[in-house]
Amino acid sequence: MRAVDIPLVDAFDRPTSEVTFRFFRLDPDDLSGRTEPRSDR
Repeated sequence: MRAVDIPLVDAFDRPTSEVTFRFFRLDPDDLSGRTEPRSDR
């Protein structure tokens, strides 16, 4: 197995100690990339 270097990206423009994080586990059997079309109403 090769080592992979994943770069860190600052997406919040604030120190991470000031950002609230929540972790979620996604169930791949219940999740798909499909979305329902939005109605214009």
